[in-house]
Amino acid sequence: KASDIEKGKTDIEKMQTEITKLNGFLGGHNAEIEQLVKDIAQNIQAQKDATAMREKQHEEYQEDKTEAEQCIMALEQAIGSLSGAGTAGAKKAKFLETLEEAQLLSMAGDIKHVLDSPKSKGALSDADREVVNRFVEKPEDYITRHLGGLSLAQATKGPFGDYAPQSGQIQGILKGMYDTFAARLEKLNAKEADNQKAYEALMATKKK
Repeated sequence: KASDIEKGKTDIEKMQTEITKLNGFLGGHNAEIEQLVKDIAQNIQAQKDATAMREKQHEEYQEDKTEAEQCIMALEQAIGSLSGAGTAGAKKAKFLETLEEAQLLSMAGDIKHVLDSPKSKGALSDADREVVNRFVEKPEDYITRHLGGLSLAQATKGPFGDYAPQSGQIQGILKGMYDTFAARLEKLNAKEADNQKAYEALMATKKK
């Protein structure tokens, strides 16, 4: 019994030392757990913030994309109409010669929508904007009625005088705007792709 008692005392000392050591480990792990809980909460919040930001970016992209596509479509239709006006009738009467009045007014309205768009800022110079604005404001000045129909206004004292060169000028301006909007749309698409790629990479890292 005396021998067992001595061995028990020795075991108690060893176990007490082990308990003290394990208590130290436990305290350290508790602190680590508390920090990890905070890190996880921050991680989850960061994912929510990143998702909210990505959704906002995508929403803005969709708005800009829709606006750009509408402007591009309007410009494309206007350019097509003016190009048709330049080839369907007499070669010297290239501006609005074959356009019906309703088609002309509709085209002017579409172009006005493009000019009113904030995205049109920087798409053309002040001088070119003034030229297009004059056409948009009074498209009826560019047609005359005779023999029950519509034709090119031939008066040299009209808003632009010689209409054949003006047809080319208007088309040139609209084509320039079309190219600008098309380039902007391409950049929008590229930026959207980059933003989505960065978001996916960030989320993968956070989840890991």
